[in-house]
Amino acid sequence: MPTKTSVTTSCLAVALLAGTSLAQQAAPQVYPLMGIVRDFAPQHTDFANNPGDGAVLSAGSVGLTLPSGATPTYTRAGTAITTPARDASARAIAPNLYTASSSGGGGAPLTDFSITGASIQSTRPMAAKVRVIGAAISYGGAYDMHVTTRINVGSQAYTPFGSFDGAASGNVNDANNPRSVVLPNLIPPGTKINVDGQSWARKNSAYSSPADSDWSSNMTINSASGGKQVVALRNGDTPPPVAGFLGQVSAKDMLTPYLDAGGKVSLLDNQVIYLFELGATSTSSSAFDQQDLVVLVDLATDPSYFDPPTDTGCVVIRDTPATRGGADDGRITSPVTFASWYQDIAGQNASMTYAIDMTRDAQGVYSFATDDFDPARGALYSAATDAPNRGFTYAIDAAATYTKCGRQFLEVGSDTDAWVYINGRLVVDMGGTHTAESQYVDLDRLGLTAGQPVHVQLFYAQRATSNAGFRLRTNLVLSTSRAVAQPGVSGLHD
Repeated sequence: MPTKTSVTTSCLAVALLAGTSLAQQAAPQVYPLMGIVRDFAPQHTDFANNPGDGAVLSAGSVGLTLPSGATPTYTRAGTAITTPARDASARAIAPNLYTASSSGGGGAPLTDFSITGASIQSTRPMAAKVRVIGAAISYGGAYDMHVTTRINVGSQAYTPFGSFDGAASGNVNDANNPRSVVLPNLIPPGTKINVDGQSWARKNSAYSSPADSDWSSNMTINSASGGKQVVALRNGDTPPPVAGFLGQVSAKDMLTPYLDAGGKVSLLDNQVIYLFELGATSTSSSAFDQQDLVVLVDLATDPSYFDPPTDTGCVVIRDTPATRGGADDGRITSPVTFASWYQDIAGQNASMTYAIDMTRDAQGVYSFATDDFDPARGALYSAATDAPNRGFTYAIDAAATYTKCGRQFLEVGSDTDAWVYINGRLVVDMGGTHTAESQYVDLDRLGLTAGQPVHVQLFYAQRATSNAGFRLRTNLVLSTSRAVAQPGVSGLHD
């Protein structure tokens, strides 16, 4: 059970409610983010007729805009979402954020391919884009080894990043990643694609070794026959948990743009990532960190699919639309019943303030995560029992300051209804009760004004029978300047 943060004893919480901006202070290690819990009477139809666990994710059930001082309205326009919309880094985004003009040229993603060994093969003609996400390998901490790579398409070898046999001229273990190439032609059906990685050591460790001839090959691995030295990752896989050798970035950290809120690999169905180990051969060695070379392969039906996307100057926008099913009401009875979710209605709900603790990690990202979000247990309508409460809502009204090109983001994960509005615009849309889902918002794509306040409103509802997951990640320091329809006298509902 999450720990409640007392408003009356926390000076910081009082300062937040008074509107003091943490963004103007040194970044705290932990800060409380205040919200309002509303617990619902058992007879409330949207909560009493509990939709259970694992219903389908829906979107479009609430309005796309939120006037100042208002709460979301129910539109009855929801549809089931069978596959999420995704941004250029394959992160799930709200379906309404999909930008059609950013989706490149012709063609479409090619998803019907197989991985045999670690070779890619399809029964259809395919186009391919290969991206070196990163490389990191050290010679015992003495110097960075060089890494070269080669793409094999049947009997044709491509070396777009420099000579595979030129340690210096073809080195990709540098500061220029990610780097990518679109292969020039359609690949015939049945042709195999695989990737080679090679590490290089200096012939004389005392010299800087600027020439190819100053290096000797250390290890060469082909993705199709590399065995334990290379791993292919698809959507939903778990990245290796090992730390980077001698303080290097780990494989998991290198893959951060391609991970969901639960730490799983989040890729499109036309993508695969290869992790190469080009130094150690023993899996028990601390040097076996599987991030010496990290390569992403995208497949499509035509090379024009990879035409340049929209570039705002801060962020590349290349979205993949959601796949929608039929109409879905999110198991909400009516606009009238929904209207009470985030407002105090005597006899229907009871409310109180509740703070979640946002904790900062080494990358400066604040997060709160629990698989049992239950702030109203033993309180309000649940005062007579300590059983889990699965009939409540939670709302946060907060502010931050937008920094242009600051890579500011917000990510929400839940097993049930969750919506977020930024400056009155819907940017997270996860309706219904469903398996764990998350959506990501890159503030640089929202057309905000640099240096201006950002108004963030989060609305969550717990209506599942058992799952109660709630996750919030952001690198914003959010100040709670006001709460959503803050309760007046709680005794009215006692």
